Amino acid sequence: MVNTGKKLEDYAQYVYSQLLQLNDFENTLVSKRVTIKGQSGATNEFDVYYQFSHLNVECRVAIECKDWKNKVSIKEIRDFATKLSDVGLGNIIGIMISKVGFQEGTKTFADSYGIKLMTEDELPTITDIVSGILKKAFLPDGKIQGEPFWTLMEIQDGDVTGSYCTIAPNQIPLFYSQNMANYYLNLRIDKDKFVVRGISQYQLRGLLDLADLHSQKFVLFPIPFATDPDLEDYKVIVAEPYVIKKDFLKEQNHDQPLLSPRNGEHLD
Repeated sequence: MVNTGKKLEDYAQYVYSQLLQLNDFENTLVSKRVTIKGQSGATNEFDVYYQFSHLNVECRVAIECKDWKNKVSIKEIRDFATKLSDVGLGNIIGIMISKVGFQEGTKTFADSYGIKLMTEDELPTITDIVSGILKKAFLPDGKIQGEPFWTLMEIQDGDVTGSYCTIAPNQIPLFYSQNMANYYLNLRIDKDKFVVRGISQYQLRGLLDLADLHSQKFVLFPIPFATDPDLEDYKVIVAEPYVIKKDFLKEQNHDQPLLSPRNGEHLD
């Protein structure tokens, strides 16, 4: 019955590493076969382990992969719960992934310990991940905050199309606040065709590369609109992509995360 589940571990590691990148979390780590010393003094091994920081809170997730011919029983979930309790201190989440599913009653038992059960089919596919990367880079949703810019994007049937509003041929407007972007949008006669969207650093990097490829420029609105509500004498700045990249794009952090064990390394 027992299979090491290596292929399932490899895929789970890949999936979660890509999902963490999509969310722009800080201090991210995804590793396989990690052993963590627990409160009991014993070491506990997890097939896949990942952690990240969000809003100054460290989040940790331990994953068990069961690439078995038979469905997983309550016993395996109980053993997993014991390991989580030993290392958790209340801030670690457990996920168990089974290739063929779980026996009856396991979900209720797992829920009582806060463990999420998943089948292999419930993991995002490669296509889902690639689609997510492209969507995140070029189709920002309404929850994205500008870092630091906001812009106007074309909307159709309630969704952004991927096209940016242009003020002049090949010139994309960038605003320093959501309020400024909304104010400008309401002045346009075609305001129903566009929606305000924040641009994260991840999206800004993709937008700058795309603009450079198509010889596009950016129009910055540096002065608060409240100083001239009619915008009759408003002065804008037209900038090349390299200028935006130099002054506003954060350097990618190539340093190792706070915890960066190699596969199989111990975390004490």
